[in-house]
Amino acid sequence: MSTSVLYHAFNLKGITYRATRFTGDVIEYFADVKEEYIRCPKCGQRKFTFKGQKTRSFHLGPMGRKRCLLVLSLHRIKCNTCDTLWWPDLPFMVGKHRFARSFALIVLDLLRFGTIRWVADYLGVGWDMIKEIHKLKLQRLYRNIPLHKVRYIGIDEFSIRKGHEYMTTVMDLSEGRILYATEGKGKEGILPFLKKLARKGKKLRAVAMDMGISFFSAVREALPNIDVVFDRYHIMALMNQGIENLRRNHQKELDDIGKQTLKGNRFLLLRNYDSLKPDHKERLDALMQANQPLFVMHSMKEQLRLF
Repeated sequence: MSTSVLYHAFNLKGITYRATRFTGDVIEYFADVKEEYIRCPKCGQRKFTFKGQKTRSFHLGPMGRKRCLLVLSLHRIKCNTCDTLWWPDLPFMVGKHRFARSFALIVLDLLRFGTIRWVADYLGVGWDMIKEIHKLKLQRLYRNIPLHKVRYIGIDEFSIRKGHEYMTTVMDLSEGRILYATEGKGKEGILPFLKKLARKGKKLRAVAMDMGISFFSAVREALPNIDVVFDRYHIMALMNQGIENLRRNHQKELDDIGKQTLKGNRFLLLRNYDSLKPDHKERLDALMQANQPLFVMHSMKEQLRLF
């Protein structure tokens, strides 16, 4: 093993190879930091003094079925010019994480084909490490999302755990990506983002959402000239509720036979007409002929459903 092999195989720049140790299914490469990579981050000078030492281990890509680790000896460094203290930061390091950049790239490739748990088991590391690598990628992708090309967005909330705790997301409906996410489902959570979108989203045309008053109020305040589109599911739910309310009101005005007729045909009014059996369609048609208000409401429901 040599320094050049570590460089070309694992893209490890700035180190000098010292030794290799084989322990079970783990291969450890021991190395030191090259002095040419030590430069004061404040003044840029190369005159320094060592002030302490520690060892850091970094996960590398596997070699066959053996896990590989880089065991790097690090010195805390003091600049002789400006007295700045720091630890070396080499190109392959990812902050304070215990994996090299080349390892993270392997993880991201594997995540295209398997779950986080599967990748963790395959590489012999913890679930948390794979999840952290995935989160870093997502943060990089979605930190600065261009808003000037967004045309259609959707706003929706979903439950994240028991106890009525929610998150709200704003999505680019054309690209299928999340533009913004916040805890809760109130107006205050999304209003700052919608105001930002009003300044930058010059091509925005419409917002799709459910019929919650908080979302509608936020959109009308921040985007008063943008079309609001309510999703069909909630529109149909309201229409079915209207039919049910009308049926109940009419049922109160009828005699016992009439009440039983309306009560027994409730499911006919609420189901889609084209999914009914022939005999059920005949019963519904007869009911519509006998009740003009229900006929009008049911016809409106079917027109909305097929719109």
